[in-house]
Amino acid sequence: MKRIMRSKSIFVLLIMLLLTGCWDLVDIQDINYVVAVGLDYDPEREIYISYAQMLDFSFVAKQEQPPGQDPVVYIGRGEGKSVNMSLTNLYKTAQMKTLWSHVTTVVFTERLLESGVEEVIDGYTRFSETRLSQWAFATNEPIEQLFATPAFFNLSTLLTLLHKPNEILEQRTFSLATRLKDVVIELTEPAKTVQLPSLKINTTQWKKNEESVNKMEYDGIYFVKDNDYKGFLPLKAYQGMHWVDERTERYPIYLEENGEGVGVLTVEGIKVKKKAEFVAGQPIYHLDIKLEAQLLELLKEMEDHEVQKIAEKIVKKQVRETFLTGVEKEIDLYGLEFETYVNHYREWEPLKEDFPLQEQLLGEINVEVEVIHSGLLKFNQSAEEATRHKKE
Repeated sequence: MKRIMRSKSIFVLLIMLLLTGCWDLVDIQDINYVVAVGLDYDPEREIYISYAQMLDFSFVAKQEQPPGQDPVVYIGRGEGKSVNMSLTNLYKTAQMKTLWSHVTTVVFTERLLESGVEEVIDGYTRFSETRLSQWAFATNEPIEQLFATPAFFNLSTLLTLLHKPNEILEQRTFSLATRLKDVVIELTEPAKTVQLPSLKINTTQWKKNEESVNKMEYDGIYFVKDNDYKGFLPLKAYQGMHWVDERTERYPIYLEENGEGVGVLTVEGIKVKKKAEFVAGQPIYHLDIKLEAQLLELLKEMEDHEVQKIAEKIVKKQVRETFLTGVEKEIDLYGLEFETYVNHYREWEPLKEDFPLQEQLLGEINVEVEVIHSGLLKFNQSAEEATRHKKE
């Protein structure tokens, strides 16, 4: 009997030795959680500058503060001869272990893009805690101010464009949100132009009671190709890009005829076909664009086919003007060189050193707009008529 008990005791002890212990357990409140990273470069001192946005631990469990309290945001600044040296420079004052795997966004400054982003991307993405699913932005704003821009109603900074860029873009596609993985891939693609949405601080549009408050906004796109910074375009300069990209979810067209406003359409569906022809080895692209739209406002009595015709004319003009803006700035806004590389490689090969980004590259533009919905009213019906009809 004693032998059996001894055997059981030895067996239990052996099982206990196999159990995993939590010797390195760290309390969650004893860790710094970085949620956004900013990367800058000072060409005069030839150093990289990194910024880290950290949230108070209370935001890990909840996304709002008690009434009357402002969200707590900590912003660190580090310097170094490389990206990683500048990031790890933050450790000297971090006080506690710092975790980078919760970073949702990385922001590049314009002057960093000008200095070359490929080396920066390499250094940043090699770190094991870097997630390629992070959102990628660019800005010419001071990153410390951008990271300090609050959300509404004392909510977490996680509820801003910096961390949730698609919330607004589903309602109005100012530009396309970009993942870091897409930037990494597109930088290595021949003939590909990388687009980075720009964030700016708007100081005038919103007030908290009588006091102005800062809010983030989309204000344009930065362009990079073959590690060369190509430039920046503000929102108004690339209206035509919306109609050549099927990923545009929702964007309005203000309808004008002879300088008079006649209505507003919201485009909610886009189909684009790019047809190439080659003349003496030079490509010419013809665009067929089909738009599905909803009527939001009708400021003048018109038939649906008249509204559609006006919209088609405006879209065609915007597409042409935006393309010419790109030619002037040497930016392939519609990705026509990449289209040639992917679908007409044999023709692209002799052109790759000096692709003809010129006015003749864009040929015919055919636009078809279909108004599929007129809202709660019939097409030519006023609110007064609808009310009277209901009473009858």
